[in-house]
Formats: sequence, structure tokens, C-alpha cells
Amino acid sequence: MTDMKRLLHTCCTLLAALAACPADSCGLEAIDTQVLEWTEECSHKSVDCFMENLSETWNPENLLLASVPVIVLGNEKAFRCLELAWKSLMISEATTAALKLAVNRQRPDGDPHSRANSSFPSSHASSSFAVAFSISTYYPKWSIPAFGMSALIAYSRVYLDAHYPGDVIAGAAIGVMGGYLANRYLAGWHIDRAEVARAIPLRIEIGEGLGSVRIYFSRRL
Repeated sequence: MTDMKRLLHTCCTLLAALAACPADSCGLEAIDTQVLEWTEECSHKSVDCFMENLSETWNPENLLLASVPVIVLGNEKAFRCLELAWKSLMISEATTAALKLAVNRQRPDGDPHSRANSSFPSSHASSSFAVAFSISTYYPKWSIPAFGMSALIAYSRVYLDAHYPGDVIAGAAIGVMGGYLANRYLAGWHIDRAEVARAIPLRIEIGEGLGSVRIYFSRRL
């Protein structure tokens, strides 16, 4: 069995196991609701703005934007870390999307959402923990800050009444799982950095002295 087949088999097994566990089984729904109520009781207006900005900042567009300087200016280690992050995101986000469709849990805020944007599991948690796993793999000294920031992003989703605690816990587990599987089964699959760099219209030149850094677009978008 090839590594890709093992990866698909493992993902499908874990996906089926998670989907087979309803949110209200074993009293988990009651625990989720109780923890959510405690979080709401501890909320404060001075923290609201920070949590909202933190939650909104973590999105695919900003991740793509943050990838550009790593591709253009980063060393080989930084690029491989970024590569693992995107591999991990592919696995974790695909798993998260499939589970959202399968479980279709209503969000705690009660607002109507499409089935593809249902509550379980949290995409913010899964993606942030996938990236944190990748950072900790290449830069172990940054493990605590990376996972700490991921935990804070996950908590912001509960704080803002967008997810139940169980949603972000499951999302975090999926993110770590995605990172582990990508590192184990996709380690031999590498992205051609030169091809990616050529595809990016942004170019950065660094010379000597003041005003020596130039950032410009090399072609029309």
C-alpha cells in the first residue's frame, strides 16, 4: 500500500469515527452548553474588540498574504515549514468541510448558516492548529507560542458565540492530525519553489542604504 493510500485510509477512518459520534452523546451537549455559559459570564467589553479582530484576522486570504514573503525572501527551512503548513491545511480543511456537511450542528448564536458552514468542527481551530504543528516541527523553540496563539484563536470562537467548546476541541485535534499525516505521508512530495515564486506577481529587491527596498508588481493582475 502506497503512502497516499495509507493517508486516504487513515483520513477516512478518522472521519467516519468523528461523524459517528453525535454531539449530544454521553452528555457532551450539556457540557458544551455549560462551558459556553461560563464563557459568556466571564466576557467583558474591553476584551470583545480584541477577540473579534483575532477571529477575523485568521482567514485564508491573510494566510496567503503571509506566505508571499516566505516564498520570496525566506530560507529553505522556512519554505519547507510553509510547505508542510499548506499540506496540513489541505488535509485538515478537507476533513473539517466533510464533517460540517455530515454533522450539520447548529451554531450557538442561533443565526441561520448553510450546512457547509455549520458549527462542528471549527475551521478556525483546525487550520490554526495545523499551522502550529508545522511551525513546531521545523522550529521547536516556537512550539509554545504557536500552539498558544492557536488556542487563543480557538477560544475567540467560543467567546464570540460562534462555536461550542466541543467544536474547537475537535477542530484542534483535526488540525494536529492533519499536520501529523502530512508530515508522515506527504514528506516526499515537494513544491517547486522556483515555479511558485515565478507565479507570484510580487517582486522584492533589497540593495544597500536607505530606500534600497523596492516592492512592486512584475505583471498586470
